[in-house]
Amino acid sequence: MFEASALIFFAYTGYARIVTLGEEIKEPEKTIPRAILTSLVITIIVYVTVTAVGIGLVGVRQFAESESPIATAASVLGNTILNKMIIFGAGVATLSVLLSDLLSSSRTVFAMARNGDLPKFLSKMRNMNPVNSVIVTSVIVFVLVLTGSLMQIAVLTSLTILIYYAVTNMSALRLHPEKRLFPKMVPLAGLISCLGLAVFLPQEQWIWTILLLAPGIVYILIRKI
Repeated sequence: MFEASALIFFAYTGYARIVTLGEEIKEPEKTIPRAILTSLVITIIVYVTVTAVGIGLVGVRQFAESESPIATAASVLGNTILNKMIIFGAGVATLSVLLSDLLSSSRTVFAMARNGDLPKFLSKMRNMNPVNSVIVTSVIVFVLVLTGSLMQIAVLTSLTILIYYAVTNMSALRLHPEKRLFPKMVPLAGLISCLGLAVFLPQEQWIWTILLLAPGIVYILIRKI
């Protein structure tokens, strides 16, 4: 169960996308927490409802073994139009996730370049948009899609996300009490949860992730010298 939770963790990164747009949101200190909690509640309700209906239609085993469980559950009803709507909805959902990922990732790259952690050309703005960071981020995603399997990319993505979420929680623990929005127990629980889930991911992906992180760590250490 923990391995599966760690594997699909990348699917929950949409909540962090809201935070990356903090500079473009009015009253971010109030708006962002409300947006995250509201979207989380809505998502839980939708996920639990859909899963309960799907399992009720085809049973646990068939639902778990299917590569397209929602479509499999819908096929029991014998409605071909419904099946096509589900496939179309899945495509729209996938594209929306890709768009939000590119949006947030490019903003993260832009902020890092502005702080000097990445090449300066990535912080260049054009028509109020970080065009260079969007292009570079899109190219990286395109290369990953063409070179890696879905499982490899999912595991690598989940592991790197769990690591930087752990770092984020560590940063929250170091905040001054006046700037802290939640009690210390919240980021502490987040830190323990992220590291605890990351342990259950394959060792091979840990090696790849360390190799990817190493150049960045070396670069930061050199800058501090």
